[in-house]
Amino acid sequence: MNYQHAYHAGCIADVFKHLVLIQLLQALHKKPAPFSYIETHTGKALYDLSMAPAQKTKEYQQGIHQLWHNANSKDPAINDYLQAIHEVNPDNTLKFYPGSSLIARQRLREHDNAILCELHPTAYHDLKNYFYHDTSVHIHHRDGYEALPALVPPKSKRGLVLIDPPYEIKDEYEQLLKMLEKVQTRWLNGIYAIWFPIKQYDLILDFYHNLKTLEFPKILTTEFWTDAENSDNALKGSGLIIINPPWQFDETLKLSLPALINALGLTRGKSKVLWLVKED
Repeated sequence: MNYQHAYHAGCIADVFKHLVLIQLLQALHKKPAPFSYIETHTGKALYDLSMAPAQKTKEYQQGIHQLWHNANSKDPAINDYLQAIHEVNPDNTLKFYPGSSLIARQRLREHDNAILCELHPTAYHDLKNYFYHDTSVHIHHRDGYEALPALVPPKSKRGLVLIDPPYEIKDEYEQLLKMLEKVQTRWLNGIYAIWFPIKQYDLILDFYHNLKTLEFPKILTTEFWTDAENSDNALKGSGLIIINPPWQFDETLKLSLPALINALGLTRGKSKVLWLVKED
């Protein structure tokens, strides 16, 4: 509960995560039936990049600032992502960065809804204030690990869950696995996107191995390495595990992620898209 994303808003990990998130949401638009967006560790709805936390770390300068000012991409996923950022900066001056909840809300149709969980009291009250009059957004002051098994399946039976914990505790991967073991018995066919940092890769490989023991029919992982040559203890990048990805979503990522590396100017960056579990 000590983690505050305001220090990291708009960083490279955010750019990667939100580009993929938007593509997942747009894939859900391909069917007219309503869907639900669920988030377990939500954070704030909107971040001001001119405020002290963002200015202290300036991580956004290597992320959204770089893309905003230098991108001239023909990749549709990059353009979709930049459109989401322009929606909160209508005067074309980069000042605000949207959280995942706001990016998702931008892409909900009239009959869709969002369910947001946040345990940190400051972030929870920010969400309540931001979405106060929005009847499509339901906010819970709850631990996302405890809440998710009780929240699925949603009434719509369709939807996407974003699981984006701060990784402040040593047994984070164990908690994730226990939660997934519970939700697979309730909503086996839901789409789940799990963000993770790339630091100690052996922990990630262990998590991959444990995921394969679950009953989900399809599990895709994508890794976005910003610097594959830095020290063992430093952040090398981040990734997203996508359970039950939309049809041909792996092909979308294989095109968009290399384009994003080029647009961000990551000379030592690389991306991977791998199937952990694939249907025959």
